[in-house]
Amino acid sequence: MALVKQDVKNSVSYNKTNDTYYVYEVTYYVDNETGKKVKKRRVIGKQDPVTHETIPTRGYRTNKESTKEPLKNDSTANAYFQTALQEAQKQFEFDRNAKIQLTSALVRSSEQLESIIRQSSDELKSIKSVLSRFGMNA
Repeated sequence: MALVKQDVKNSVSYNKTNDTYYVYEVTYYVDNETGKKVKKRRVIGKQDPVTHETIPTRGYRTNKESTKEPLKNDSTANAYFQTALQEAQKQFEFDRNAKIQLTSALVRSSEQLESIIRQSSDELKSIKSVLSRFGMNA
């Protein structure tokens, strides 16, 4: 099968399972024997959700890119980590508020329970006093 390279394009595809956009290098070939187009895809990397830049995967990195500065100076990574930090802070605040609401509900329930026990105790005392007037021991 003899393939003749015809065209190279980049395409973006969405993966629902992990909510990620992947960038592919799509190469089109023409098969001389059958005359049909053949398409081959290769993953280049992921697309950053904030800046829409391509973040290379290991298989596509070149030696020049691997000697790049650490990620802490990279604006793409910084923006990604900032959004991740904000999401974590929102989740923490939500959990904290839920804990406060649950604690206050438990305090109210325990106060209501103490009130019911006091009322029951008072009613029991009054029943005992009535029974003792009639000479019955409870």
